[in-house]
Amino acid sequence: MKFQHIIVFAILSAGSFFGCKNQDVVSSESGSTTPASTLVTLTKEQAEFLKAQAKEPTLKEMDLVHTLSGQLISSPSGRTTITAPIAGIVRNVNLVPGMKVRKNQVLFRIEDPNLIQLQEDFLLTKSALTLAAKDRQRQKSLFSEQSTSEKNVEISQKEWEDLMIKKNSLAGKLKLIGLDTQRIQANKLINGLDIVATNDGLLSAIYVHTGKYAPYGEALVEIIDETTPMLKLGALEKDLPYIQIGQRFQATSSVDGNMQVNATISYIVPKFDESGFAEVYAKVEPKGKVLAAGSSWRAEIPIEKSNAHVIPEESVVTFEGNTYVFVEKSALSYEMVQVTLGTKHLGQVALIGPSSLFNQKIVYTGAYGLLMTLKNTGEE
Repeated sequence: MKFQHIIVFAILSAGSFFGCKNQDVVSSESGSTTPASTLVTLTKEQAEFLKAQAKEPTLKEMDLVHTLSGQLISSPSGRTTITAPIAGIVRNVNLVPGMKVRKNQVLFRIEDPNLIQLQEDFLLTKSALTLAAKDRQRQKSLFSEQSTSEKNVEISQKEWEDLMIKKNSLAGKLKLIGLDTQRIQANKLINGLDIVATNDGLLSAIYVHTGKYAPYGEALVEIIDETTPMLKLGALEKDLPYIQIGQRFQATSSVDGNMQVNATISYIVPKFDESGFAEVYAKVEPKGKVLAAGSSWRAEIPIEKSNAHVIPEESVVTFEGNTYVFVEKSALSYEMVQVTLGTKHLGQVALIGPSSLFNQKIVYTGAYGLLMTLKNTGEE
């Protein structure tokens, strides 16, 4: 029976070492069960296989940091939506999302017959205003010679003023849609407008296609300024007192641990949502890196340096949502103790409590093997 027990233990332990090497939570196929005992005693054969090693926590100066999670967003000031300056049919769309564009680059064209009418009205009004100005001046001269009535002077003045108002109104409309009134000529009326990029950036959204009718004011495309990305982070109530505007920190991609950026906290929204998080916004320094909006990031915001009792991260095991370590009671005996942890940094984690563990030996190699042994013992 002893020999069979050793074989079973070896198989289960090997599964633990190779199948759960990078997992934080251990569970069985039928669901996790809390061990009936927190004490595990190994046989010599088990100890030789497991090779558990233990040492006391190290007292050292450690950078205290608060870890926040969030997403990369484009700064509101760096997001531009181009809308239709006129209603019309969209032409020559050769764009795809993600395409880089330059300021004043022609994106496509919108054509509208009513644009010709607007130019015609402007030119006719401008011509009529020229005649009205001459008539106004002539009526003033005649009146000074007492050759016409004051009423005729007033009529010519009103006609001139009415045409001036109409001309300025039409010129304002043309300016709003991007037409220079100085370049409008009777023999060169245009039937459409080129829609150009207002700034350098990335096309994040395209809402039109060739042949589509775009009403006035409808969103056509959206451009993101890649030089102004921001991180939107969530801070719990316990974190908020330690976070200040102007703090610099380093953020790491949740997907690629080698991708890191520096950031500075720009503003904090002092209001907690239903999940208990307050929004913290930070300006990112991309330094030429391609950063995708919506990607997940982890921010480590430094608070201060402080002395702490630290243990290797591999000392910690997670069971049913709680964190534990194994304390060496004797050469072959270990006790699983629930712990409270603090800051993690460079593979080490601060041990907050219980303080009784500060001078006890804690397993740092083979902790998960002990957990599996304890769990299997409880299931027997």
